Amino acid sequence: MKWMMLVLPLVLAGCKGNENALKLLKEREWQLKAMQMNGEAVTNPAELPVLLFSDSTAVYGSAGCNRFFGEYEADAEGNMTVHPGGATMMACPDLEFEDNYLKALSQVKHFQIAEGELTLKDDAGNWRLVYVLPESDKKQE
Repeated sequence: MKWMMLVLPLVLAGCKGNENALKLLKEREWQLKAMQMNGEAVTNPAELPVLLFSDSTAVYGSAGCNRFFGEYEADAEGNMTVHPGGATMMACPDLEFEDNYLKALSQVKHFQIAEGELTLKDDAGNWRLVYVLPESDKKQE
């Protein structure tokens, strides 16, 4: 019985931390810091992609040049799915990057927020997207 009294606060603290990560995910603009495809770093485009998760299920942002929107699901355990809905179709210099970026978003299965960074990953470890808050958002915290 004593061990349960010691373990229970740790379990509850862990749940609270996960709920905080879910809260931190939403209503903030995340700016891409780095993208990996098949374990290799991908060179960022001149205009960095941004991503914003709403309080509901909407996700939207920029892939660098073109804007996109869709829906997402996320839970306190760090599971996530992103369902891109549509995107503008401007002729941009970094279209190959944008195609890969949107493909990576559609394969996201997990998220984690640690030390001010949001990391999105797929199950197989093929894709990894790391985001940071823009400087203007950091000053508001």
